[in-house]
Amino acid sequence: FEIYRQTIRLTKNEFRFLGALEGEEKRRRIARAELAIQPSHTENFGLAIAEALMNEIPVITTRGTPWSEIAKQKCGWWTSITVDGIARALAEATNTPRESLFEMGKRGRRLVVGNYSWDRVGRQFGVSLQWMLHGGDRPDCVRV
Repeated sequence: FEIYRQTIRLTKNEFRFLGALEGEEKRRRIARAELAIQPSHTENFGLAIAEALMNEIPVITTRGTPWSEIAKQKCGWWTSITVDGIARALAEATNTPRESLFEMGKRGRRLVVGNYSWDRVGRQFGVSLQWMLHGGDRPDCVRV
């Protein structure tokens, strides 16, 4: 299940893409989702990934996204941008017990709340702006 493109699993090895979802239908499908998939060659952040994690849905994404934290925090799969890499992650994810996926989803929500809340991002922005204007030691949140 990718947040913006609904996929329904027909059998263990068969998926069907149904198109974009919006509004109440999107919310209802997210509430029932067990897994989100967003492969990408070049993603700057991946808001759909953050949205899935915030909704306690484990994520499969590729190394074209900046989401290495997903693997480190054990809330999904961060795999190579290859058919084999994505297929391995899908096979592992679809063979993961629901209880384990549920726990992964909980860790994903903690990741987003802990690192990407408005309060945290606002504080990091303020510290970064002060550093740019006044110098001093580079803040930990700035990567160059």
